[in-house]
Amino acid sequence: MIKTHNMTGFHAFWVYMAIKNVHFSTGKYDIMRHRLPTKARFLGIWNNLRKDRDGMQFLKIMERMSSKKEDYIRLFAAYYMKKPLFHVSDILNDNFHTYKQSEIELNDILATVKSDYLTAILYCTERDVDPQHMFYGKDNGLPGIYKMYDRGKVSVNTMIAFDTVFGIRHRLTDRPLNIVAETRAVYYHLIFDKYRPIVYNYFKDIEWKKEIQAYHHHIMAYGR
Repeated sequence: MIKTHNMTGFHAFWVYMAIKNVHFSTGKYDIMRHRLPTKARFLGIWNNLRKDRDGMQFLKIMERMSSKKEDYIRLFAAYYMKKPLFHVSDILNDNFHTYKQSEIELNDILATVKSDYLTAILYCTERDVDPQHMFYGKDNGLPGIYKMYDRGKVSVNTMIAFDTVFGIRHRLTDRPLNIVAETRAVYYHLIFDKYRPIVYNYFKDIEWKKEIQAYHHHIMAYGR
């Protein structure tokens, strides 16, 4: 495992490659449970990068980060969830905004979920959409909340929370989906299942779940 007191440009690159090319693309590999892939797997690539612009960008990222491996994992995971084909330059060009926003969301998950929940309900009100369809779907299509995630209206952390509280994904097995919805559902659940272990500790407390459940049940019972 990476030593927290010995982070270098290569170590940041190592975690970056492990997130992009192994964790999210390899079925059983879990970066939170398993050792990082062997250095030899990425050293050749790093030796070609370290003196050019890409290598320097990893050094610049390290200057802005702590020395904890877990922080780098969340950093790269946050950008992956926004754009799977992200490049290290996206982090600097974005001035770490995506990562900072994700950290804010995770550190106050109740406020995050309530805000996104209200966004979803407001959408239902404005578009005359049944809230049941927003969270549980209609006919053989996906719940509307997935489309809101695609459009950047709700965060991935909220999607993990909704699944944790409402069991959205399990509701999808109650009815057949059309081929497009089925393909999207498989994709969503694959990346969500890979992201979930990285942020698991932020979702363990049950108090925020109780509050969201009560609020949700009120909305579902009395409508908009």
